[in-house]
Amino acid sequence: MEKTFSQLELIQEELARLKNTSILDRAIYLLTQTKYVKLSVNMSDENILRATCICEDITESGKLENPLQLTELIELLFEDFLRVVREEEKYETLYNRLEARETPHRNTLFVNHSLLEEFPCYDDATSEIAVTLMRKNALKGELILCDLAKINPSHQFALESIIEIILTDFIREYYDAKGERGKIIKNILRRLLIS
Repeated sequence: MEKTFSQLELIQEELARLKNTSILDRAIYLLTQTKYVKLSVNMSDENILRATCICEDITESGKLENPLQLTELIELLFEDFLRVVREEEKYETLYNRLEARETPHRNTLFVNHSLLEEFPCYDDATSEIAVTLMRKNALKGELILCDLAKINPSHQFALESIIEIILTDFIREYYDAKGERGKIIKNILRRLLIS
């Protein structure tokens, strides 16, 4: 059985498509392929609440006509993650960083395997949130996880857990910013204007 790196199984889908050489099959694929994909991510209710408040802060600060939705924020953060991996970070460093964060609902911050702080969590309840990503970005995320399997074939990371880590780290960064939240908000607003 092949390892999967998200509930979407995009790698397997793309490999199966490449094996299909019939013109009719390729035409059907092109007509039915969607630009966006949806997946479910399990998050602590507290982090969902915090992230929703951050979206409201960004909406109010930027005087946005339409409120920033949590899934839009996640998509921006995921695009930043892909950019950093593509331009700056080695896979070994990424793997170590992710492994240091692999705890249920990630309420602690570890840097170089040292506990820096406990992120207060008032409730252990979790909920599933629907996340929409561009298909090509979700596929890139799965491919990164596939490459990480070359470092540790038994790693348990999935696209859903990466999204949880990214959002949790962003929430922590935002609330720990102490006077720097305006810069974070401006950066997000700038990214919204570009996309």
